[in-house]
Amino acid sequence: MAKHLELVPQRSVSSFRKLAIGSWRTGHDPTVYGTLTVQVDGALGFLEAFRARTGLPLQLSHLVVRAVAEALRRCPEANAVLRFNRIYLRQRVDVSLMVPSGEGLDADLVPVKLEGADGLGLGALVQGLEAAAARVREGGDAALERERRLLTHVPFVLLRPFSRLVALLQHTLNLDLRALGLPRDPFGSAAVVDVGALGVDTAYLPLVPHARVPLVVALGAVREVARVLPDGSVGVGRVVNVNASFDHRFIDGYHAAVLARAVKELLEHPTDPSAA
Repeated sequence: MAKHLELVPQRSVSSFRKLAIGSWRTGHDPTVYGTLTVQVDGALGFLEAFRARTGLPLQLSHLVVRAVAEALRRCPEANAVLRFNRIYLRQRVDVSLMVPSGEGLDADLVPVKLEGADGLGLGALVQGLEAAAARVREGGDAALERERRLLTHVPFVLLRPFSRLVALLQHTLNLDLRALGLPRDPFGSAAVVDVGALGVDTAYLPLVPHARVPLVVALGAVREVARVLPDGSVGVGRVVNVNASFDHRFIDGYHAAVLARAVKELLEHPTDPSAA
């Protein structure tokens, strides 16, 4: 059977990493939470200029997807899954943006994944996310619709063992189950959620155990704060909280610092490499 993911084993593992792997059984136990406050005056101006130049609806959440992808490229040790208590490094950086499948209480929040997100320019990134989100809203995402049909046949009492079985087959055994109606690695390396669209400033979202995604990033609402300007006067600036939940079995303080620096840099000073 075809492989579910393209993976290679990590050769060198620290003693702490081995202790962490042996200390926790499931993905939700070792969760660590953190918040990075980022100035976005420059980013908001960049969004307006990009939209005027290209006509594409670039959003702050799109910049976060790109920043997370680049951060994982710079810190490949954080782009991993756990199989048989051993860390395996992903060979590609795929990042998903959670989008509503429709409107109202019946709408689901589903992942729209960009494969190779670290290698995309902003134009391709926006077009890819918008097209995929439109397919989800219109019911044209074949993989999502197959998964929904499959889940309708799973009794509520079997949901937990079913999700554990899926995790075992897809990630531990690394089997591609698309022929059975299950999407291939729907969340990818990391998931981004725009909780700011709900007016929420700070939120820490749970890791999804069966998806084995080690990093979930929640983008908060833009808010105004007082700040000291270069001339020493006090002015008004705009900031957002970038809230992260991550798996301590893969990501420790060093990795978190590398990821945070990359995200802060790319959000406070955004560029579009494809426009160069």
